[in-house]
Amino acid sequence: MSGKLILVVGPSGAGKDSVIRYAMEKFKGDPQFSFPRRVITRQADVTAEDHDSIEVPVFLELKSQGGLALSWQAHDLHYGVPAQINNDLAVGKHLIVNVSRTILPDIPKLYPNYMVVEITASPEILEARILERGRATDGNVFKRATRKVSAPSLDPRHFVIRNETSLREAGEEFCALVITNAQS
Repeated sequence: MSGKLILVVGPSGAGKDSVIRYAMEKFKGDPQFSFPRRVITRQADVTAEDHDSIEVPVFLELKSQGGLALSWQAHDLHYGVPAQINNDLAVGKHLIVNVSRTILPDIPKLYPNYMVVEITASPEILEARILERGRATDGNVFKRATRKVSAPSLDPRHFVIRNETSLREAGEEFCALVITNAQS
């Protein structure tokens, strides 16, 4: 049995981590769903998403030794998803993880059983949310809010959620998509 890799993507400020936390609560106690922690070369920060902080040299060593299943760079940081996800997928777990849109072209050949959920919002909402969280590591707010990355939107496994009203609405839409598509 093979689990499904559920990739959550979207611009900074779209609410990806909030929607994922909503799903974590909704699927709490359900052993078929798992939420891998990313490793990021950013210092621990209570306003940042839940992740493992790692220094750049350690990150690069971990990557070179095959300790990361997925990795990318964005906003002057290195991000990675531990290779443990391969074991979890092999035993049938459905994994929900926040990744960069830049890695999507490689996913079909690496993980054929996947789906992409793009969380997005208008540039004005994105900018307001980035400013609201007030994180010094966010860099140029306008640049983050308007960053364009091509994503394979014609892929039938690519879904879009506009997170512009309430977290509950976006969270419920996300969970419904995951439940409907995890078994297919």
